[in-house]
Amino acid sequence: MQNADGSFVPASPVGAGPGEMQMHTSHDRPIHELFEAQVHRAPDAVAITDTAGTVKRRITYSDLNVRANQITASLLELVGSGPGRVAIVLDDNVDVVAALLGVLKAGKTYVPLDPANPAGRLQALVEHAQVETVITDQPTTFETAPALDIDTITGGESAGNPGIAVDPSMAARIMYTSGSTGRPKGVIHSHRYLMQKTTADVDFLNFTSADRLSQTLPLSFAASTGHTFGALLSGATLCLYDPI
Repeated sequence: MQNADGSFVPASPVGAGPGEMQMHTSHDRPIHELFEAQVHRAPDAVAITDTAGTVKRRITYSDLNVRANQITASLLELVGSGPGRVAIVLDDNVDVVAALLGVLKAGKTYVPLDPANPAGRLQALVEHAQVETVITDQPTTFETAPALDIDTITGGESAGNPGIAVDPSMAARIMYTSGSTGRPKGVIHSHRYLMQKTTADVDFLNFTSADRLSQTLPLSFAASTGHTFGALLSGATLCLYDPI
C-alpha cells in the first residue's frame, strides 16, 4: 500500500504455511521469460480466444509473443530503456495481454487501469503513478504523459525477444484500489511476488496445456492474475469474455 505521505510500499510476499502449494518453478525467473519458454515449446498452440466485444479473435503463442515484442520495441523507442512505470488503459482483449507482457519485457512496471473509469479519475491515477507513458487506444485522453497508441503498432517493429535482464526484486506492476477514503492507493508487486502468486495458483488448480481458462474479471483487478499468467505459463488457452 502507501505510506501517509503517498509513497508506495511493497506488498508482502506470499507466505508458506500448512498445506503449502507446491511451486515447481523458480521465482527468480520473471513471468515473461517463462512465457517465452512456453512459446518455444508449443508456438502454434492457441494462447487466447477473445470473445469480448464485437470483434472475435484467436491468437497462437507465437503470434502473441511477436505482438508483445512489437509493443516492447515501440515502448523503448518512445521512452528509452531503464526502469519506469507504464499505464495500460485498454479494454480486455488480446492487445491488453500483449501489452502486459510487452511492458514486462521492456524491464518496466505496468499499471493496469480500467478504461471504464471516468476520464478525470484516469487522469488522476496517471499523474499519481508518475508514469512515463500510457498504452491506450484513446491517446487524446491524457495530458501529463505521452501516449503510445496501440493501433499504430502494426508490425514494422522488432519481433524478436528483447532479452532485457530483470531483477526479481524489481517492481513488475502497481495495482490501484479505491481505498477506504476514496483516494487512490497503489500496491507494488515485484516480479518475484508475481511468480509466487501465479505458480501457487497453477499448482493448486492443476492447470495443464489441455485446459481452457475463462477470464471474466477485468485485467485491472489483481485477482485476474492467476488465470491470465497461469494459463500462459501452462500452455493453456485463455478465454476472454466481457467482464462481469
